[in-house]
Amino acid sequence: MVAATALDPIGLRTALAEVAAGLRGSVVRVMSEAGSGSGTVWAAPGGEVVVVTNAHVVRSENVRVETAEKQRSAARLVRRHIERDLAVLEVSDLVLPPVAARRASTLRVGELVFALGHPWGGGASVTAGIVSSSPVLPAEGGRISAVHADVRLAPGNSGGPLVDASGAAVGINAMVAGGMGLAIPTEAVESFLAAAPAAQPAVIGLAAVPVPVPAPRGDEGTWEGLGLLVTDVLPGSAAEAAGLIPGDIVLRVDGVGGDVEAMTRHLRGLAVGGAVPLEVLRGGRRDVLTAVAAAAA
Repeated sequence: MVAATALDPIGLRTALAEVAAGLRGSVVRVMSEAGSGSGTVWAAPGGEVVVVTNAHVVRSENVRVETAEKQRSAARLVRRHIERDLAVLEVSDLVLPPVAARRASTLRVGELVFALGHPWGGGASVTAGIVSSSPVLPAEGGRISAVHADVRLAPGNSGGPLVDASGAAVGINAMVAGGMGLAIPTEAVESFLAAAPAAQPAVIGLAAVPVPVPAPRGDEGTWEGLGLLVTDVLPGSAAEAAGLIPGDIVLRVDGVGGDVEAMTRHLRGLAVGGAVPLEVLRGGRRDVLTAVAAAAA
């Protein structure tokens, strides 16, 4: 039998205070139209320093951060993934020290951990607990499980770090389930930061419905196939700049025509800045307009 080691309450309090003080500059308050939460300053694989938070904390482009010293700055939303519940912010006006990171899969059940953040939209806070379930590395293609710890989390803690006794981050606090705090493991955070961002969605800026297209004159009573009847054109959009108007029928998208699903897939697969020729039927006359796909708002 292994003898239990007595914990020194004074030493524990001192360790907690030292960890909190050392990480003071690496935990920020994140404010958006959805409310406020926390953010963790992180060193991305490329060397740049970013702020990592939860996707549910930032639901719009209008984001600001505030340090423990009440310094505020606008932040740019770089990436957001709802399913992973992670988001990355870029803050260029402040010099922020990143946290050290430790692989969460090396945690042991019973290990001491601390949760830091800005709960209730207030000042910096820290709570302590122990790991109740360490994350399990998945099979290839799977996703690592969350870190479970009996730390006390409150609204606003989301996005703050879960750290070990040395102050190294082992996860990003995300939610409470069954009375336990759940944190997204560092492995998942690093994987998210290292992954190539998905291609930015592009749009033309029109609404359309399928309609049958009459064949050219001389073939009365026959149909050429289906086209896309433009029902609306968004102001300032690529479609408006190309000259499209409601009532136009798009016959072909970059040479693809006759199949509405194929044309729609082609439009959805456009890259931002890509020029696409659109064959249009207007008042019995055919013309080709060129639209330059823009980033989705």
